[in-house]
Amino acid sequence: MSTTQDPYVVNGRRYSLWPKFVVGKIDWIGGTLEDYDGGPHEPARTTIVDIAFEPNGDESAAFTVIGLDFSCSADVQHLAIDPRGGGDGWICFSGFMGHKWRIRQPQEAKAFAV
Repeated sequence: MSTTQDPYVVNGRRYSLWPKFVVGKIDWIGGTLEDYDGGPHEPARTTIVDIAFEPNGDESAAFTVIGLDFSCSADVQHLAIDPRGGGDGWICFSGFMGHKWRIRQPQEAKAFAV
């Protein structure tokens, strides 16, 4: 397990993208998390309350967006930004088995640069 206080290092590996969301999470808290489970209904929607990037086992890391009602998470080995679900302030993620979810800052938040 990693013992460093550097938010960009997990399990001895340096990551450049996912920790940026944690470092800038104040801009996302109060925003919206939508989960697309592949069902026929509208996506599940909740308010973002935290963002985490933590060890997942001894050799990987997990990125998690924590909501009031549910959370969405993926191991970095299966996580990507999906441009097809983004736009209009949304950032869409694709995880294991094609799981898609997206986030948007609160309307009053400043723009986030990835």
